[in-house]
Amino acid sequence: MIMTHNAPQHKEIFEVLDSLLSRESAFSLDKDFLKKGEITSKHREKLVEWLIEVADDANFSARTKNLAIGYVDTFLQRVVVPLNRLQLAGATALMVAVKMNESVTLTTDDIAQLAGGNYNAEQVADAELFLCRKLEFQLTPPSADEFAALILAFLDFGAKAKSMLRHAENFIELIRADYNTSTLLPSETAVTAVFCAVDRLLDWNLVCQVRRAIEGLNIANMVNDLPLCFLTSTRLPLWMPEGQFMSS
Repeated sequence: MIMTHNAPQHKEIFEVLDSLLSRESAFSLDKDFLKKGEITSKHREKLVEWLIEVADDANFSARTKNLAIGYVDTFLQRVVVPLNRLQLAGATALMVAVKMNESVTLTTDDIAQLAGGNYNAEQVADAELFLCRKLEFQLTPPSADEFAALILAFLDFGAKAKSMLRHAENFIELIRADYNTSTLLPSETAVTAVFCAVDRLLDWNLVCQVRRAIEGLNIANMVNDLPLCFLTSTRLPLWMPEGQFMSS
């Protein structure tokens, strides 16, 4: 069931959304944030794929992965990183994200091992402090997975809710991994991912109803354009058999 009326529980959703929206622009990325230095979009793509693989192997949450990718991108926008230090930056970003969002921790020795022994624990510790300083210790930015969860809570898909969120999180990963769409704001990423998930799991007759409901949230003026932006930039066909999202 898709709820489009103002149920009492929606008040809290609106309040949280307003708070996230008021903060997200402070963490925005330039469209060409990799223009400086030797790091290319291909280098970044490989790093993000590696971060997601490591996080998935450890069963870390979507929030943790989003934080790590966000830390990396903001860091790359603010610092000219040598190519031989890119993996160190990514691994350190994951360590900080785990500290912020998981019940377990990754030590500097763990990170040095994950990076294939290319760096030692002391280098990792130094990199962590440098990363946090460049991020100005703003380590809890609004995240696309937060927006997606709130949007889906507002829509209320009942028994389909968990499946819908899981698919939306998969699309968020794809959007964040693609340099062409990585600069979308978290709210924009979330709306795009939710539409893609809805299109994937529901019949077309319900898509317009979902569109109207999301418009009621007043998140942004991009409901008509963002899914097209993602569909035209991604290399992934959206109409894949069940269970093949991340295996291609």
